[in-house]
Amino acid sequence: MDEKQKASWRRVRARGQLRYALLYGGVLWGLSAALLFVAGDLVFHLIQNGFAISLFGDLPFGRYVFQTTVFYLSGVILGMLMWKRYEREYSESA
Repeated sequence: MDEKQKASWRRVRARGQLRYALLYGGVLWGLSAALLFVAGDLVFHLIQNGFAISLFGDLPFGRYVFQTTVFYLSGVILGMLMWKRYEREYSESA
C-alpha cells in the first residue's frame, strides 16, 4: 500500500467500519447488484408473458423485495470482509 492509498484509507477508516460496510458494501455493491439482477429478472418475466403489463398484474414484487434484501445483506458482509482486508494491508505496510 503506497502513501496515497494509506492516506485515502485513513480518511475512510476515520468514519468507521459500520459506515463503510453499510455504504460501500450494502449500498454501492449490494443495491447495485440487486438493481441489475431484479431488472434482468423483470425483463425475463416480461418476455415470458409477451410483454403484457397490467397495473395489478402478476409481477413477483415480494420476490424482488426478498432478492434486494439478500443482496444488501450480502453486500454488508462483503463490506466487512473488505474492511478486514484493507486493515490487514494497512497494518502490514506501516
